[in-house]
Amino acid sequence: SVEKWKETTEPYRRYLWGEVIGKLPDPPEPLQAYTRTIYKEVAWTGYEVLIPLWPDVYAYGILLLPRRLAPRERRPVVVCQHGLEGRPQDLIKPDRVGLHYYHEFAADLANHGFVTYCPQNPYIGGETFRFLQRMANPLKLSLYSFILCQHQRTLEWLSQQPFVDPSRIGFYGLSYGGKTAVRVPPLLDQYALSICSGAFNEWIW
Repeated sequence: SVEKWKETTEPYRRYLWGEVIGKLPDPPEPLQAYTRTIYKEVAWTGYEVLIPLWPDVYAYGILLLPRRLAPRERRPVVVCQHGLEGRPQDLIKPDRVGLHYYHEFAADLANHGFVTYCPQNPYIGGETFRFLQRMANPLKLSLYSFILCQHQRTLEWLSQQPFVDPSRIGFYGLSYGGKTAVRVPPLLDQYALSICSGAFNEWIW
């Protein structure tokens, strides 16, 4: 049964997070978000979202909210994750060359009536994020230690929104976002579904 599966896998999930990926303490900052409007489209409105975690550390992303919401209506959410060197904007209205493979899928899902949220993951800035990874490793941490905290706090905030159905929050990641799809949603109960799209190539060869 689903219940028995959750019970028997819990020790493995705790081990994976604590001993393999590395678990940070819960963020001390109060749960709040700073937002501003950045897109106004026919079918949806886009908002930048900034959520504090620790001093000088925060979660950032872009929320797309369909316009035709009935009073008290709660919609499913798709968390749309970019790949290496990506930005949330790349999944919505890309302003850089060579991003056709994203197909603006966050905006397309919003056009179909889904609430979408595009987080900024820290694998950006050339070698910068690799320096962060190397400094984290001797502390029994990894890059995904930080990513997990960012997603955990973001999910808490999303679940509190009156337009979100907290039981139907899914994750879709492409490339490095696909790597996130197999590491983050399995450890966070708020995710009901995870799709890894395109994290299948092996650069080392």
